[in-house]
Amino acid sequence: MWLLLLVLWGTGVAAEPLTIPLPLPQRVMNSYNWDEYTFESVRFSPQGDTVAVATDDGVLYLFDSRTGQKRWQLNLGEGVRLRGLVFAPDGQTLYTGEQSLAAQVQAIGKDGKRRWQYSARPDLRGTIGKGTFAGINRDLRVDRAGNLYVMTYWNVFGEAIARVQVVSLNPQGRVRWRFPPQPLVSAVGGGVTVSPDGTRVGLVTGDFVTDFTRANRGLTTTLLDSRTGQVLDQKLLAPIGGKPLSPVCPPAFSSDNQTLMTLAGNGQAVVYRLESKGVLVPSWQQRFSREQRNTTVYYKFLESLPDRRWLVFAGTTAPLPGATDEDPKQEHPASNMVLLVGEQGKILQRWRIPSLDRPPTLDAKTLLLPLAQNTITAKLRGLALLELGSGRLSQPLTVPGAIIAAHQSGSRWAALEVPLLLPGRKRVGVHRLHLGP
Repeated sequence: MWLLLLVLWGTGVAAEPLTIPLPLPQRVMNSYNWDEYTFESVRFSPQGDTVAVATDDGVLYLFDSRTGQKRWQLNLGEGVRLRGLVFAPDGQTLYTGEQSLAAQVQAIGKDGKRRWQYSARPDLRGTIGKGTFAGINRDLRVDRAGNLYVMTYWNVFGEAIARVQVVSLNPQGRVRWRFPPQPLVSAVGGGVTVSPDGTRVGLVTGDFVTDFTRANRGLTTTLLDSRTGQVLDQKLLAPIGGKPLSPVCPPAFSSDNQTLMTLAGNGQAVVYRLESKGVLVPSWQQRFSREQRNTTVYYKFLESLPDRRWLVFAGTTAPLPGATDEDPKQEHPASNMVLLVGEQGKILQRWRIPSLDRPPTLDAKTLLLPLAQNTITAKLRGLALLELGSGRLSQPLTVPGAIIAAHQSGSRWAALEVPLLLPGRKRVGVHRLHLGP
């Protein structure tokens, strides 16, 4: 039986969070435009003693996570918009991916010194045209040996150019392999992931389309050998009913390394069993919601849990492809939900959350969700904390602005707030880092 748990907001935490003002350029985020913000990522180090902040203006910060004292800040270049952010397993190196014409990965030591940088532009054969959009997918992955896996992209919308490539770099910044050796053309990518045992790499790609009312072939899930980048298998997820599919997030391996799930932007999903030699065998497939009242749900995130269970995130309401009004006035009934999905695709539990437009973070016991905004109904902004064992949902932080990114380390959390420009030109919130006790 499906269980719908409405949000029961907690009354707070035992100690007040530490709040650190950040003197960044005072742009605000328009409530209907997600491109105009100044924070992108926040990450605790593996040891939990420091927390890094990446900005949309190319600045990287490192703070002491207990005192909030700034250890250093580094400007990584003009025209750089930092996107991905991940620590090496030993915590001594911080990797950043960026949206920029250089399409770079940069390695920064814990001392604040740049160790190396890798530019994907030569491999992508990047030429600048009208509407050039290039960089590194936000989902940077590191295996236990410290090898890095990134998805690179180069799009020129005015010339309908789209290229995608996955690159693996060793801890010294040298290329281990590229897949494919020459970039995929007319393709867009949803991201790359690594199996828990570090032996397999999964990625999802789709067709580049300029008219989202037309059907495409669907999404291709590719399984690679992590040592060599050689293809083990590929499978196509075809659209149900001829609807277009878009890749929005990396596939996710189960904790036992035996299955892999792919999720499309419209909620269509498939789970593959990993048979001998890495062969992908479809196990089950379904779509979690349908269009309704000229709106749909934009699915953006996917997480795996033990026992081959999954967390699927039904994001905000979106207009149907081809709609002239990009500002839905009515919320889709299936939007803004976290779905707990069982091994055979059955929805075991669901929670309604005010907003699901920003990446969640998951540890062994809890799910942390940034509450940025809900563009249709007025809701409290801050953090939602879901205890997976009990199903209890609380709000440990409430802020006037938008929480654009969050991360957790054990029982501690970090959250980035930005100013928000509401309809009617009302500005709320400030730029600041919140560190939870």
